[in-house]
Amino acid sequence: MSRVVDVTIGKHDSSITYLTTSDFKVLEFPSSLLPDNIKTGAVLKIQIDFNESLTKETNNKFIDFQNNLLDKISTFKPKKPELFVKTKLPTSITLAWEPLNLGIAKLKNVSLWHKSLKLSQIATIYNIQNRTYKLTGLNISSKHVFQLRIDTSNGIYSSEMMLAETLSSNDLSGFNICVGALSDGNTTFDDIKAVADALSISQLSRQCNEDTTHYITDTVDDENEEHDLQLNVAKNLNIPIVKPNWLQGCLKEKQLLGVKKFY
Repeated sequence: MSRVVDVTIGKHDSSITYLTTSDFKVLEFPSSLLPDNIKTGAVLKIQIDFNESLTKETNNKFIDFQNNLLDKISTFKPKKPELFVKTKLPTSITLAWEPLNLGIAKLKNVSLWHKSLKLSQIATIYNIQNRTYKLTGLNISSKHVFQLRIDTSNGIYSSEMMLAETLSSNDLSGFNICVGALSDGNTTFDDIKAVADALSISQLSRQCNEDTTHYITDTVDDENEEHDLQLNVAKNLNIPIVKPNWLQGCLKEKQLLGVKKFY
């Protein structure tokens, strides 16, 4: 079934042309679809046909798409967050989690829960790009239960309850120590490494970052601070800056010593 209409070209520009029918109805028509060199006043014959086969094909494709989407919609749902312990020390625990899988849902809120006597929220994570959280001031050799929850447009999803225990006062294996500038005295990097090995501390480096627990140096002064990049990183991250004899004292006493006497 088709229909033929005679129209007269009215206003004409590069984008839209106004066509007038014999009963004075005005149609807006894309100029790019008209023959070349058309001018105002010209009469065109427009034939409109119903493409039944293409209509059926398009409808079938749309129905197939909907059915396929319905079959796979469950794979687009959010998944439970995965929480794990990144590092632990005698008085602190650093938690981390895998990148969140939200599917097609929108994230509303990320919260961390802690259970000592009862489960309670301890933090709302606003910067979801930073997938770590450090808890300090915990009791030595104390047990803690943690859970990460994500509130999405598709509901609330929680990680498995995770049990973590802080280290004992004589277990320093979780420390991550950065060795900074050393004076020309008797202490060398190898000396510090030997003490660290005796304390089962495997993470010893010259690079300071957010995972560093202590920064060891014996040359902290204004001139050194101005040029020592690693020292400035430690200060910006509020990492304890101690002298080498702090680590030696821990080995001698066979337990963790406070850092205040070794600044």
